[in-house]
Amino acid sequence: MEESYFHIGLHKTGTTYLQRAVFPRLKDINYISQEKIAWILRSIATHDPLIFDCQTVRQRLRNCFRMGKNLISAESLSGNPFLQYMNRSYILNKIHGMFPKAKIVICIRSQVEILVSLYKQFVKMGGTKRFSELIEPIKDLRGPQYDYLSLKMFRYSLYLRKIEEYFGSGNMHVCVYENLVKDADRFLLNLLSFMDVEIVPQFSSKRENVSPHDSELYIHLVLNRFFQSPRNVCGIPKPPRGYPFLCRLLSRFTSKKHDWLIPAELKKELRSYYREDNELIDVRYDLGLQRDHRQEYF
Repeated sequence: MEESYFHIGLHKTGTTYLQRAVFPRLKDINYISQEKIAWILRSIATHDPLIFDCQTVRQRLRNCFRMGKNLISAESLSGNPFLQYMNRSYILNKIHGMFPKAKIVICIRSQVEILVSLYKQFVKMGGTKRFSELIEPIKDLRGPQYDYLSLKMFRYSLYLRKIEEYFGSGNMHVCVYENLVKDADRFLLNLLSFMDVEIVPQFSSKRENVSPHDSELYIHLVLNRFFQSPRNVCGIPKPPRGYPFLCRLLSRFTSKKHDWLIPAELKKELRSYYREDNELIDVRYDLGLQRDHRQEYF
């Protein structure tokens, strides 16, 4: 009998670590890497539901399956945060149409920290806006529509309830990223228990996708204004070779602290904005947020 597990992100919640250090080592599960099914994932994530060929995509994915447990992990299956997660409900509908008994794994993270992490990615990709500008509604509709992060999209209860609606509460597992950071062994034991994996291998604790420190990020932000990129149409056509290394080198001569990125007052406002929603999901999914991570979520 085949079983299907879909780990759908979210972005910036340790997905790369799980894909590289954990999932390939699970002997009881057939882990299907993103590289092997790139076309399938792209069609699930981007094809309009009107042209999405559910039967063809399902069969191509099942061709990669084996008897027993099968695991797909791709954060693109939770949508694109820089497109306001506009297709995430469609993606859930597609997965349910193909595998109505699928089990869903999703990992959340403190909204403040996930927004900051996405902002750092934005800057590394050539962005020139300050954090506060990135989370403000777009006023100039002539500019890029993806240079914005909607705060409403990070009210997790809306998305989690939709997953529950499609697959049932017993077929979803909500992970907390801060648990992975605080106690990786416990985090993984809970995750593997949901997958009903009895043999727990040894995992590497090596971090993946380490973010630049604050001074380096600030240099990126300043220099990005001088070079063209998908996030900046003005300036010199191409950054110099070794641009990341140049930013790292120049960062040694500055000492920007974290408060330049997100002022304490703004951080407080964001936590207040999400407090009620976090209380809701904490109780509904027994996440232990108020007990273990009050400072991050409340």
